[in-house]
Amino acid sequence: MINNNKTNKKSKIMLSVATIATLSGAFAPFAQAELYISPLVRGSVVIDNELNQKLSNKDGGAVVVGESKDYGKFVMQEKAKVEKKAFGYGKNVPLFVAAEANIPVDDGWLVHIDESIQKKPVSWESNSDSWEDTIKIIGEQNNLNVVINPVEKSIGISGKEKPSLAKHLANRVPEVWVLTSGKTLKKNLEDWSKKAGWQLHWDDSLKVDYMIEHKATMTGKFLDSGNEDGVITQVLDSLADAHVPLRAEFYKKNKVLLITEAGFKQEVKY
Repeated sequence: MINNNKTNKKSKIMLSVATIATLSGAFAPFAQAELYISPLVRGSVVIDNELNQKLSNKDGGAVVVGESKDYGKFVMQEKAKVEKKAFGYGKNVPLFVAAEANIPVDDGWLVHIDESIQKKPVSWESNSDSWEDTIKIIGEQNNLNVVINPVEKSIGISGKEKPSLAKHLANRVPEVWVLTSGKTLKKNLEDWSKKAGWQLHWDDSLKVDYMIEHKATMTGKFLDSGNEDGVITQVLDSLADAHVPLRAEFYKKNKVLLITEAGFKQEVKY
């Protein structure tokens, strides 16, 4: 929700909420790298390394046993020893643990998972030694959308109820834009502009700003594309009934985003 204390209730808008977690390589129980997971989520899972060493063998592959504080004990069995290993079996495994086990993040792959399903317990059986096939099977057997982008070596994972989200997540720079609560609209748009390689200019004559009261996430491109509105246009259009509506002008030559008081539709200038 965006709110300007100086305006009436019409200045308040509600944006759809979907929290996102960005995962990248650094360390994992099963490889040289890990996905970034918040300490709170990671701390909810305990891996029994001593038992894993006893159960695993060179010929049969690794066995991973652990326990989730939220969903109980889980186990994974590596299908075969191959260059890009795949765990062909898993029962009640937290999704982020399954992703770390199967996706070669130490080989440069990035994974972006909808934060609301990070700890979702997943179970699967796969006869494939391919990690790509295995991660797709995990999605199919657990009502998840999995999009693999081989060009950018990026993977997006979301729930089936958010079919377009995984596609936006499967990019090196995800087409996912978070409005952070406790910050003004101006500060949020500054952050978005920096992420997109643009510079925000808040018109000097503009004396209004809006406080973001609740975290919200939007998907799409920074700029308008064809008939599809970009995220800047989406946000400002949602303020159409505010006391002081806003509009954007995009100056593509020097990548400047100018925010002014609205009078007509958003404009791109070359």
